[in-house]
Amino acid sequence: LRLAERAVDWCRHELQDSPAAQPFLDRIRVVDPSHPAVHRRLASQYREKGVFDAERDALHRALLRARHPGEKRQILLRLAAVEEERFQNLDEATLHYDAILAFEPEDLESLRGLERIARLQRRFTKLAMVLERQVDVTRDTQERLGALLRLADLHEHYFLRPHLAAPRLESALLLDPKNRAALEGLERCYRAQRDWNGLANATERLAAVESDPRVAVTVLLRLAEIHEEKRADFAAAAAAYQRVLAYDGAHRQALTALARIEERRGDVHAAAEYKARLADLAPTAKAAALVHAGIGEMLALGDRDPALAERHYQQAVHLDPT
Repeated sequence: LRLAERAVDWCRHELQDSPAAQPFLDRIRVVDPSHPAVHRRLASQYREKGVFDAERDALHRALLRARHPGEKRQILLRLAAVEEERFQNLDEATLHYDAILAFEPEDLESLRGLERIARLQRRFTKLAMVLERQVDVTRDTQERLGALLRLADLHEHYFLRPHLAAPRLESALLLDPKNRAALEGLERCYRAQRDWNGLANATERLAAVESDPRVAVTVLLRLAEIHEEKRADFAAAAAAYQRVLAYDGAHRQALTALARIEERRGDVHAAAEYKARLADLAPTAKAAALVHAGIGEMLALGDRDPALAERHYQQAVHLDPT
């Protein structure tokens, strides 16, 4: 009997040839008609015929006689699948997955089944627990990354706990530093927490991995705004706007912001240079003249640089004598 059991196992799992196991199953049936292998074969035949209630009964009988953990796991997985897919009995399927985890706590297939059912039943607390277990037990980098992202999404969007989502996203980035979903999620979470330093760091990382110039400019503008308006770090804001100009030297928003920042920092000559570039981009001569006149006013104020102020006034008159 033991030799026949091993032969059946060999045919099924090593050769992947179930028909080759049939002579050994016939021998087992003669010796022990209630052997679990016999009931599993019956269950397979019922499944092929679409008689799923009979398949379920045969699997239960096989489970009663099963001795080895691996054999019990296979039977319980099939029972869970039958309950979930054929009878939509999610509570019973959950019991079967839990039974596997009682002796195989790191069984990922069972944890995935519990995740699937928890989502269908909208049992989000249970779902969070299952995802945490997946993160803890999986050894595959991509599997762990996926579980971390799903767990972070749950904390952010269902529980509305960005402070719990952010650490999971940071863990995901340790596995994949360029993961866009994690970086964008971190931006949202740190903004929701009003953690401006964390937000600036996340946006900086997102800008660093962006390959599309147009998207990179949009991210850098966000970064500059965070530095300027939330962190009052004008040097960092200016550096971000300069990076925008590296992509688009005629970017009006970046030039305007740099002129504003430099004037605020007291470097009126740098501010005048940025404003002069804006004048060059003006749609009409009259608009350009108004910009040069404004530069002249800024430089004339407090005798900052009267000579340069006069040159800009002259340029304004040259462009628009009226």
